[in-house]
Amino acid sequence: MDGIDYNLDQDIVAKEGSLVAIQRKVVEYLRGVAEFAGVQRIFIEDQLDLMAEIDAALDDGNLSMCVSIGKAVDSATTAPDVIVLDPCEIVIRCLENPSVNRNTGGTGITRNRAGELIARKLKLQRINNGSLTKARMENSQLPREMAEARGVIGRDVVFTLTTAI
Repeated sequence: MDGIDYNLDQDIVAKEGSLVAIQRKVVEYLRGVAEFAGVQRIFIEDQLDLMAEIDAALDDGNLSMCVSIGKAVDSATTAPDVIVLDPCEIVIRCLENPSVNRNTGGTGITRNRAGELIARKLKLQRINNGSLTKARMENSQLPREMAEARGVIGRDVVFTLTTAI
């Protein structure tokens, strides 16, 4: 797959803001990655019923990926109408229920493998006027009801993006 079409959709920027437009760019890119063809639910955190979306993905035995914005800091700037995010964290959370996902009907992609693929595919991709850098992977901090009751485990892949919006 080629790189991300880094220009933000100005209709989305006008309606939902630049941060949502950045999330949607990442989702659009991940949906086009051949290795993730079996992953039916790749979505942004900001959807109305996030838990229902995650539950549906996990019930299907499918790996689920949620794209969100972590820490975003406006660095000093003299332009009052420009926000320079330095850094802006882009977080891709890979969730799976191993007892379902690793059996027949699952994706065959573990949360760790998905995290590694995401780090390789997205690193240095351009979005807006910046690039995704400094990929790090960490265990997801999941709500107790997901982790214990449902057997869900997660892997977060966190990128740093410096961009002006």
